[in-house]
Amino acid sequence: MVDVVIPYCNGTVPILDTCLTSFFRHTDKEKCRVLVVHSEGELFDAAEICARFPVYIQNCTLPHGFPTSSQQHSKMLDVALEGSHNDYFLSLDSDCFPVADGWLDDLVKMMEDGATVAGILWPWNPPADDLGRATIEWRIRSQQCWMNTHVACQMVRPDWIREQNIKFYDGDDTGLVIPNRARRLGLKVSGFMPTRCALPHDCPAWFDPEFNRYICVVFGDKVYHHGGSTREISNSEVDFQKIYESIRSRVTEESGAEFILNDAESHQYKFDREEEVSEQKMIVLYNQMKRYLQSGISIFKPKTVDNPE
Repeated sequence: MVDVVIPYCNGTVPILDTCLTSFFRHTDKEKCRVLVVHSEGELFDAAEICARFPVYIQNCTLPHGFPTSSQQHSKMLDVALEGSHNDYFLSLDSDCFPVADGWLDDLVKMMEDGATVAGILWPWNPPADDLGRATIEWRIRSQQCWMNTHVACQMVRPDWIREQNIKFYDGDDTGLVIPNRARRLGLKVSGFMPTRCALPHDCPAWFDPEFNRYICVVFGDKVYHHGGSTREISNSEVDFQKIYESIRSRVTEESGAEFILNDAESHQYKFDREEEVSEQKMIVLYNQMKRYLQSGISIFKPKTVDNPE
């Protein structure tokens, strides 16, 4: 049995509706228990949607001093984990959902085959061996790469997390401590690689979708990640939100992203320009860091055994 935990943020009803519709279209409800977690301090605006599906609702009290969406996200998962006693715990963002049958069985099979963590993998390559480990770029790229799973769809055994005495809040980003700890212990991390992304019909001629690893991305041709729902994904040259606006609207209008599996509707990744792709990622991330610094919030936490040196 799998506990599937979906943290919910008020004001995002359409994408939660799409998530739950897609989930139960491609998932055997007898194999999982679905839990939607929301902040207790807010009026839950998705109650009517949730009532249409076989899901449980859990309130979460967010402490003061958790100003960022990442911190709130982490707390919701940590609260849900306290009550999880099934075989597997799957964190699933409300903007991440299946597009094909068998996705959950595939993840469970990865775990049965020896993985400690399974899910969708960060869609960037690891840094080169000669990149200095004292750099911010190494700290980011060594974690946000396809050696690690992404919390948007990440399966782990709850007993293992408790044995390791770690929380989703630990580490530089929500849930990153889990694959980091597994790899530090020499354990196996498995998952779906990114396979394709939507191909906007009205995108500029100069835009190369090979560089889009943020929005409307499909992993393993099984799981779709809407992406970019809580923060701006752009740099001085490329505004991914604007380019993919029509695709994102279509996903919610059709209550699913299965159309992206059509070769004519998608760009299939070639992985032939990975250093350029990673360079662009760092530009996007530096812009986000500037905004955090201007607001007085640090995006990095103190160094620990699970954070790079």
